[in-house]
Amino acid sequence: GNQEQVLKYSEILIRNKSRQLQLSPGSAFFMNGPGGHHAMAGDACRLLGRFADALSHCDQAIKLAEQLPEENRNSSDVLSVLAFAFETTCEAHLALGAVENAQKVASQAVSVRRKLVVANGNSIESQRELCVALERMGSVAMRLSQFDEAIKHYREALTTRTKLYEPAGGVAGFLGN
Repeated sequence: GNQEQVLKYSEILIRNKSRQLQLSPGSAFFMNGPGGHHAMAGDACRLLGRFADALSHCDQAIKLAEQLPEENRNSSDVLSVLAFAFETTCEAHLALGAVENAQKVASQAVSVRRKLVVANGNSIESQRELCVALERMGSVAMRLSQFDEAIKHYREALTTRTKLYEPAGGVAGFLGN
C-alpha cells in the first residue's frame, strides 16, 4: 500500500542523501536529509507493523541530530524531526508492550515540543503539537497506573488547548457557533 511506497522512497532518499552528506558534511538540509528521511521511514515501518525497523530508523534520525554542531541542533527543522522521531519511537514501544521505554521517549518528545513552541514564537501549530505530546504522556502514565502523573499531563494539555481557543472567542467562537 501507500506506506510501503513511502518506506521505499524514504530508503532511496536516505541512501542518496547519505552519499551527498559524505561528500559535503553539514550541507544537507536536515528535514529533507537523512535525519528527516529516517524519521519518515520509521513512521512508515510503524504503520506497517514493523516495529523493530521503526525503532532502528528513528534511532538513526536521533543520532544524526545529535551529531550536528550545537548551533544547528536547536533549529526548528531539527527539533521537528527529533520530536517526530521520539513520538514514533514512543508509539512503536507501546505497540511492543515496552511501556516504560515509551514513557522515556514520550518525555523527550514533550521536552523537544516545548523547545519548538519557543523556537516558533508560540505558534498555534507548535502549541497544538505540544498538547498532543502531553496527551500522549498522560496516556502512557495511565497505562503505568501513574494516575496523578497522567492528570498533570492531561491538565496541562487542556489548559494549553483552552488558551488556543481564547482569541477566537472560546471553543464556541472557534467552532463558529
